[in-house]
Amino acid sequence: MGSCALSSKKRKTIYEQSPKINKSCFNMKYAIGRGGFGKVWKVEYKRDNNIYAMKILSKARIIGKNCVKSIMNERKILEILDCPFLVNLKFAFQDHHNCYLVTDLMSGGDLRYAFIQKKTFTEDQAKFIIGAILIGLDYIHDYNIIHNDIKPENIVFDNEGYPRITDFGISICSTNNWDSKILPGCDARCIGTLGYMAPEKIFNTGYSRMVDFYALGVILYEFILGRKPYKCKDRKELKEKMKNDPAFISKSEHPDTWSSDARNFANRLLDKSETDRIGSEGIEEILTHPWFDDLDWDKLENRELTPPYIPETESDNFHSHNVNKTDRWMNENKTVLEKSKQMLRHPTVQDLFKDYGYFPC
Repeated sequence: MGSCALSSKKRKTIYEQSPKINKSCFNMKYAIGRGGFGKVWKVEYKRDNNIYAMKILSKARIIGKNCVKSIMNERKILEILDCPFLVNLKFAFQDHHNCYLVTDLMSGGDLRYAFIQKKTFTEDQAKFIIGAILIGLDYIHDYNIIHNDIKPENIVFDNEGYPRITDFGISICSTNNWDSKILPGCDARCIGTLGYMAPEKIFNTGYSRMVDFYALGVILYEFILGRKPYKCKDRKELKEKMKNDPAFISKSEHPDTWSSDARNFANRLLDKSETDRIGSEGIEEILTHPWFDDLDWDKLENRELTPPYIPETESDNFHSHNVNKTDRWMNENKTVLEKSKQMLRHPTVQDLFKDYGYFPC
């Protein structure tokens, strides 16, 4: 299930552990973000002066959090993807202590940041963003990949204002059938983020790529009403609310500034039944919904439309003084971290990362 014959669709040549590239090939500009395994840096590739983002992932933290499979999964998926609506891989390499993932630099911040800063979006702005995300989803679904964690934090803006999908850490491959399912309990990695999880995941009935459309429905719900359908502290509470109160935008709470087509589309994405959810018959069912009647899909896909929302990019949309406190923010068990560092001395542990390198021609 998890292998999905990725190698048969490779578009790029891999030279594992090439001595041609390492951290010294980059000028480290400054930290622009943080994650569970380390910081993200703005970097300049010395050979061509191109600017990228570099994730520095601590192997000790990866091992300590039992996330080797997730890290390797994301790297292997990224190697076959190349789309202007995704954050694309440029290089991947490693040393004794860290894995390095070099990708497109997204200087416009993420959609969560935009929600916080802007507060409200117009319907046209939301339609453009949702449409661009759909193009990205259609691309990865064509490769039989379920993203599995669509949420505002994983939608980032490039410097032109086009949104892109990022973070494939818990993405998985399904079979070749559009409606094929991941069986109940088949892959514990594929949980996702509470609040954006489709009912079929919560109730463990097996799921398909339709979970990505449900999560997109939650995002559209946030655009329209300024909040998520459910506010829950744990999976049990979410399960109860989903059972008794399906996600739905009623006429009474529907803002006057939004069309009824937008509400209808959101509700169809949020349908509790994945077989009734819009998109279950294929992507055309979504693209031809009346809400998109005035959206030129060809021009959007060719990036010929002017984005109606262009985020501020001069500040890289981060707070540098907070990024510099990253290590102090890490909520981790120091004993486990030290033990993991010791484990890195063993060749068998380093072998867990042996296929991490990615070096295009």
